[in-house]
Amino acid sequence: MTTITAQHERRALARELIRRNLRTPIIHLHTQIPLADIRDWYREIHGRSPSAGLLPSVSTLLPNRNSHIYVSLFAALYLRVGGKKVLQDIDIHAVLEAWDLFSTLTGHLPRKRPANPTEAWVVARDLRSKTARMHRCSKCYSPYLVAGDCRLPPNCPICFAEAQAGKSGLSKTAMKQLPKR
Repeated sequence: MTTITAQHERRALARELIRRNLRTPIIHLHTQIPLADIRDWYREIHGRSPSAGLLPSVSTLLPNRNSHIYVSLFAALYLRVGGKKVLQDIDIHAVLEAWDLFSTLTGHLPRKRPANPTEAWVVARDLRSKTARMHRCSKCYSPYLVAGDCRLPPNCPICFAEAQAGKSGLSKTAMKQLPKR
């Protein structure tokens, strides 16, 4: 039997996750509140039904090297906030804190991946399930994500971007706009 305090905390977490537009299966997983209740609250808060469909894999968040850089950044933030324990269990509070930091750092970008907290949670899920893992570049020492089923080669996206910029003859100003290591 759960206490009233625990029930209140689960409901408060569910409402916070709904407010942030996380998908209903994720909310159910972390709160154990029935999906029907979550869907009702979602409609109440947002005035529309929640999104349906399968959750993506982290490899779908990596269509190109630019996305690879930013998904790697989120993953590094998540691991920094949550510690090594997040490789065993998803810490929804660490996901939200890392998402907030990521949003602050990348808010000026028009398009980036992860694009929302659900995609951020997918990164956390795939790190936990070991379908994605973090590596450190031997050249620039930047952490980067490697996903087993990704079409991109498993090497550092920062070094790749710098090499491509050099080959394309980008100016020094354009080179400075690449993400810092």
